[in-house]
Amino acid sequence: MKLSEIICRNSLYIISLIFLLFLCLSNKSFDKKSTLYFIAALITTAILIIVESLDVYFSYSEWEYSYIARNIACFFKISLSPLIPLFILFVTYYKLKKRFAFIPFAVSLVFCFINLFTGFMFYVSPENIMTKTIYFAIPLEMSAIYLIGIVGVYLKYYKKARKSEMVFVSFICIMAFVSAMIQVFCKIPFLVLSYCSIALVFYYLFLTIQIFKIDSLTLTQNRNVFENEFCFTNNGEKGVILVFDLNNLKHVNDEMGHTKGDEFLIYTAMLIKQCFEEMGNIYRIGGDEFAVICKDYTTTDILPAIAKFRSALSKTNYNVAVGFTEYNDIIKKKTAFKLADDAMYENKHYLKSIDKIFCLNKE
Repeated sequence: MKLSEIICRNSLYIISLIFLLFLCLSNKSFDKKSTLYFIAALITTAILIIVESLDVYFSYSEWEYSYIARNIACFFKISLSPLIPLFILFVTYYKLKKRFAFIPFAVSLVFCFINLFTGFMFYVSPENIMTKTIYFAIPLEMSAIYLIGIVGVYLKYYKKARKSEMVFVSFICIMAFVSAMIQVFCKIPFLVLSYCSIALVFYYLFLTIQIFKIDSLTLTQNRNVFENEFCFTNNGEKGVILVFDLNNLKHVNDEMGHTKGDEFLIYTAMLIKQCFEEMGNIYRIGGDEFAVICKDYTTTDILPAIAKFRSALSKTNYNVAVGFTEYNDIIKKKTAFKLADDAMYENKHYLKSIDKIFCLNKE
């Protein structure tokens, strides 16, 4: 196979990776660390496609040292391949502890380096014939650990995501492993890296869709996602809806500036996350309003979290009104939201009356 044929064969994948690279560099919506890890995955994939292209080229070459070139190419191709799922794991959850995360890659790298001198995993003979042993699966197993990690992290930290999103992430990871197994046993070159190029495009689109669901200031889900929740109501579904309203936010903006107002919003969102994130989804539904939907909880279940929220808030100068109501087969989500909103306004008026009495007493 000529080198020009190999280049033409892989040009589509290289172009897609370059296109994605420009998108990542121009997209300011993503977290900087996540962007860097995604770019690292793109560059690693492009490098491995080039390395595998050289491996295929030398497998057809009549140069007397082709087998040496192939051994070196295979070393880089096999040892570096776990980096792609590793970087995507960091994109999925960049707070992951790096020291432990690099262990499977380090194992793959060490084994492949030892293989250069022993050939216990694979070797290319002077006749330019590649032989694999049962230990050849070690780097694949290390990559599989990262793929399982991606699914596991998503299930743990994004457990409130829709089932369709869970299926999508799981499917991408499963197909990556399946394509690797097919390439190994059926000897189809470029299958894994071709799949990785396509999968990276789809995963980037998936991440972009997630950005549209997030309020950029508070990093909670936005009103569109909240309203869509009312379109997905199943029989027997029950839970609690909470509504939060920041008292005097307009006054803070007018008297102290919008920066202080933003600090008020960010702090409130952080406090709501600390108290309710394990219980439900958090949304910013207005300029000064947040909501939480706690599925399969009752008002009794959430009372400790409300007490924790109010206790933490009492140590600040901020004031936030709270209202909540259960929903079930009788009281639907929309009705419960209206009742929770009414309860919040009652609490808001009560808090304002306390503030007024407090000010009068100070005078």
